[in-house]
Formats: sequence, structure tokens, C-alpha cells
Amino acid sequence: HRGIAADLSGNLPEAVLAFEQAVDLFESAPRSQARARRNLAMVCAARKEYGRAIEEMQAVLDFWTRTGDLVMQGKAFCTLGNIYLMNQNWEEATVAMLTGLAHLETHSEGQTITIAIEKSNLAGLYFNTSDIEQAVEMYLASAGELWAAGRNEQAAQSEMNALNAMNFAGDSARFSDQLGRLKVRLAEQPISSGRSLGRLASLEAISAPQDSSFIARIEE
Repeated sequence: HRGIAADLSGNLPEAVLAFEQAVDLFESAPRSQARARRNLAMVCAARKEYGRAIEEMQAVLDFWTRTGDLVMQGKAFCTLGNIYLMNQNWEEATVAMLTGLAHLETHSEGQTITIAIEKSNLAGLYFNTSDIEQAVEMYLASAGELWAAGRNEQAAQSEMNALNAMNFAGDSARFSDQLGRLKVRLAEQPISSGRSLGRLASLEAISAPQDSSFIARIEE
């Protein structure tokens, strides 16, 4: 808990020390130790210590593999993939994230939100490697699952990421159609965060660049 608090406050060196202590103290509780080691790996990645982060997550993955827990294996693969993504190791990230998603989708009960978020992360990977169509499809898949789960803000963010990808690809017809669908959806499942509403205003401005009201909303 001290490590989590330090991480949230931005004190990464303190977080590392706390999670290292937790790993040692949980020697006789291997499942808790694996969770502490996963937290340690993520803090190391945030400090750009990617080699150590990967080493820690590989140890976590090895543990869950030995226990035969396929859900935790899936989560470990996804976390490992996200660390590779942070390090811009696209090939390893793709393999790890796809493997993790395959595990989670095979044992999907209770994992809807995790799967949806990891699909969004994978979509970001596809976008970074210029596989725009795959990025769009994965963002939309993530959004659909998040809408169904009532996670409106996260769903809207994923769908707007898809719209950004469409705009990047110059697919104006699909962009306009999808934006219309999103606006209908938001009439039924509204969002309230300023960040989400600001992004929506930007997308509306792209679809109607001559409409000064949208520009005014973005400036506001």
C-alpha cells in the first residue's frame, strides 16, 4: 500500500523501495509476491528501466504459468506487452498482447473490462505501427464492450480514438458516419468529463471546419 501511495504521488524511487520490500516480505505468500512484483515492474517501466521491468514481469509470468492460472497468465502477458509498448519494441509488444488477449478471451467471465482496456492498448500499438485499419477495428471493439459495461467515459475515449485514426487515414466518409453514430450514442449514454467533451468538440470541428461555433467550443 505504501508503494501504491508513493507511485500515485509520483515518488517513483520510494515506490520501487516499497515494492522491493513487499516482494521480500511475501516470500511465503507467492501469489501476493507475484502481484507486488508486477507493481514493481510497472514502476520500473515508468522510470524507463525497461530491462528490469521486463525481467520482473517475466518472473511474474513464469509463476502464473507454473500455477496454471490462465487468466493471470493473460493479464501478465498484457502487462508485459504494455512494457514493450512503452519501450517501442513493437514486435514483442504485439506478440505479448495478442497472447494475453487470447488467454483472457478464452476465460472471459468477469474479465470484460480488462479485455476491453487491453484491446484499446493493442489498438494504440497498431496505430503506432501504421496499421490504421486494425487500430480502428480494435478501438471500436473496445468501445463496444465498454459501452455495454456502462463505462461511458472510457468507451467514448476509445471511440474517439477510432475517429482520430479514421481522420489520420483520410477516411472522411467513415469518419462522418462514425461521428454521427457516436453523437446518437451520447444522447442515450452521456459523458461529463471536460477532457472527453473537449475531444468531442475537436472532432466536430474537423467534421465541420467552417462552423465557427465548434471552434468557439474548442477555445472555451
